[in-house]
Amino acid sequence: MARSIRLINTYFGPYPRWMPALLQSCAANTDVEWLFFIDHQPPPVSYPNVRFEKLTLGGLNALASEKIGSSVVKDGYSQVDLKPAYGVIFEDFLHGVDFWGHCDIDVLWGRMRAFVPNDILDRYAMISSRRQATSGHFTLFRNVAEVNSIFRDVPGWEAMFAEPKLHAFDESKISRHLRSRIESGNLPFEIYWPEQIVIDRPELRAQPHGWHWHDGRILDRQGREHFYLHFGEWKHGFVSEPLDYRAPSDYYAITRHGIWPRPVSRGETTLRGIRSWIGKSR
Repeated sequence: MARSIRLINTYFGPYPRWMPALLQSCAANTDVEWLFFIDHQPPPVSYPNVRFEKLTLGGLNALASEKIGSSVVKDGYSQVDLKPAYGVIFEDFLHGVDFWGHCDIDVLWGRMRAFVPNDILDRYAMISSRRQATSGHFTLFRNVAEVNSIFRDVPGWEAMFAEPKLHAFDESKISRHLRSRIESGNLPFEIYWPEQIVIDRPELRAQPHGWHWHDGRILDRQGREHFYLHFGEWKHGFVSEPLDYRAPSDYYAITRHGIWPRPVSRGETTLRGIRSWIGKSR
């Protein structure tokens, strides 16, 4: 039997223009669940494996302070520091779940189970998509006390959680601590992070055009399949039209200029990008 997975995201503010595509990529992974905590109304679409819960930023800080037993004061950007503590903060939403994880919203998912199969979940207590480091956009944690509380072992975590400043706790701070414990031989569980398994900045800079999501798979221009694509470096320059929840597509083209529900040429996306730049510079 496949081990259950529930990914959590806390998002405050209006939904991004690519939200319909993100939700479709979640829905295509029918054996994985997503739980979004939001301060807006849920999107006008429903999928069996995607759930939305209302939560304000103030509510997150209050809940985190209560569950962790220490003051938490984060803003809309720095609240990502709390990700490694989600197993404690959102424990009431994780009963019976084998693995929980944290993720980002500027991604499109491929076939998760093809890249994180049961034999990896059976052996490892943490799984990250980055090499020798936790990833803010995808890290899984076995839902047991010794793993859920590992954030408490990071020196100075209370002070970092108690101020609005961003400390990159979810990536650099906890990664450094975990590597140190592995080197000293006193980490009581194993982590799977031997290589990068996400399409991220290096790949996107080398190939700004030619990525596709098709029928649940992330593909490059050669048709090779990948786990998921994280386009955080591109999203602020998107000029494609907002996608329509009422018009789901089984295909999306992903370029540095946007996400399109149809095949799109390099010339078209580049021209849109130039026009957008000219418009902003006037």
